[in-house]
Amino acid sequence: MHSKTITICWLLIMLVSLHGCASNSAGTAATGTAEGQNSEPQNYAELAPFTATEWDEQGTTRVRVNNKWYRAVAIDGVDVDDIMAFAVKNWGVERARKRFTEDLVEVLARMGHTTGETVALALVDPKTREAVNFPAVAMTEPNRSAARAFLRRATTKSKDDVLTAEEALADLDVFEGYLEERFAYLTANDADYKSALNAMRAEVSGPVTVRELNNKVARMIALFIDGHASPRLSVNPGNYLPFVLRMAGDRYVAVRAGGESLVDADFPYVTRIEGRTIDEWQSSLSDYIIDGSSQYNRRRTTSFLARIDGVRRLLGLEVTSQVEIELASPDGQRSKTIALDTVPDRVRSPLPQRVENGVLPGNVGYLRIKSFSHGAKVPELVHEWMPKFRNTRGLIIDVRGNGGGSRIGLVELFPYFLKAGEAHIGNVAKYRLYHMFDDDHLGGSRFSYRASADRWTTAEKETIAAFRAGFQPEIDAPEGKFSDWHYLVLSKDNGDPQYFYDKPVVILADENCFSATDIFVGAFKGWRNVTIMGQPTGGGSARSVGLPLPNSDIDVVLASMMSFQPSGLLYDGRGILPDVYVVPEPGVFLTSGNDNVLSAALRHLGTQDGR
Repeated sequence: MHSKTITICWLLIMLVSLHGCASNSAGTAATGTAEGQNSEPQNYAELAPFTATEWDEQGTTRVRVNNKWYRAVAIDGVDVDDIMAFAVKNWGVERARKRFTEDLVEVLARMGHTTGETVALALVDPKTREAVNFPAVAMTEPNRSAARAFLRRATTKSKDDVLTAEEALADLDVFEGYLEERFAYLTANDADYKSALNAMRAEVSGPVTVRELNNKVARMIALFIDGHASPRLSVNPGNYLPFVLRMAGDRYVAVRAGGESLVDADFPYVTRIEGRTIDEWQSSLSDYIIDGSSQYNRRRTTSFLARIDGVRRLLGLEVTSQVEIELASPDGQRSKTIALDTVPDRVRSPLPQRVENGVLPGNVGYLRIKSFSHGAKVPELVHEWMPKFRNTRGLIIDVRGNGGGSRIGLVELFPYFLKAGEAHIGNVAKYRLYHMFDDDHLGGSRFSYRASADRWTTAEKETIAAFRAGFQPEIDAPEGKFSDWHYLVLSKDNGDPQYFYDKPVVILADENCFSATDIFVGAFKGWRNVTIMGQPTGGGSARSVGLPLPNSDIDVVLASMMSFQPSGLLYDGRGILPDVYVVPEPGVFLTSGNDNVLSAALRHLGTQDGR
């Protein structure tokens, strides 16, 4: 560890000592209020009042506000030294700065302080040493994103930096400790990680770059089923494919940037790239692809292939300025091979939304939820549109392409499909027992609590009891290493504002549905009047915890939660299977193409016009 890092670590530890009594008192109160089993679920906004943070040799916190740097004294009257001491106490020295920068709303809430749309900042101008007070600085997502990016640039080593063999081996030892102490899926698929780690250590006989060590750790991560885990393969990308690969059943569609056209409308499907099928590419890259669901692994392969030059270098292939692709006609009877120039920037082509939220012809409601991130404001979206769908003959909820975010959208939407006094189990989970994980580790944004929690209503208790009697998880959590079972219970009381929607519902899903969207689709799977249509979801539910390696600054992310579908199957490595498979045609991926998946949903709901 470098001397500068040692100095800062000791200073932060001293802060804990200096403020221990005050922080412990505040922390205990906060635990009872914000973290305890009896608390209401928290959904912390990802906001910040500053655009950058940094710490000097003495551990002083500095923030950038209005493009100028200041020493931070207090936020809404809460001393910044106390905030940092609390962060160190609860998340450790390694994570305290990251939590202050990225999760300020949560940190303050857990200290017992609720923030609003603005905060008061007490600062000191470092040049004049005069106090500067800003009484109402906006808390925004762009501020937080900028601060997060700045911190990451400032604290992350270059991938080309060189580590000694001793530094690299020490990081592998720390990584092994992370796996064994905190990783929920360590034994889920019987991965022989010990042998793999020992083989990896044997490979480190001299200096290695951060990138080389990153990719060794990525190979270890790939042994497991954790779809959220990282680091992932790091390559010096060079040029990219000049199109986006989209999955369509067991085939792949080549879409140009922006999604306005295909590479070739008469030959829309990619069968080979540089003479290899996509399956062959997946096999070649399998050491770096997590042992997830088949749809997850195929999607990960297409993501790697986008960085075509980097993949070529990794596999020892010739790097040229062009890429040869074989294309097939829709019936698969004809094919052609063309060469395209690679491009310097990654091609983007977001899934289009050609139908706006509203009531479609045939009196069918349509609710598109593109993301469950905080910025998507899903609760507001839900409560704006669901009242307008009350008298429709059916409802389509479209979450295709939704990569996840918060569960609050599910919590707000599902009561519309419950009768008053009714409850439903949406997710079942356990977390690894580790001294840094508090008793409310799955509360807050996971909305999951023990059966013994005081928060449950009579109906919720009865639902949990009935569910527990028949629940059979596909794998067991090793005794003594995991918490009690936790339950995400979706319910509705007589006084709740959601009405009861009793018409047929179709949920459209695909392989891009992941994390919170997996939970969303899984909660609806098998529920009254609901049909899941489309393709299987990606499969991932982790309660990820970030853990940096000290010498390389590689950020290891591992699941602390073992998460199950109500059926007893895991999310990771599985995903949610649709009730009705609908393979997307190439037009689905175009801004002006035909959406055959939506058409199938309309036909399922019995409309006259299913186009």
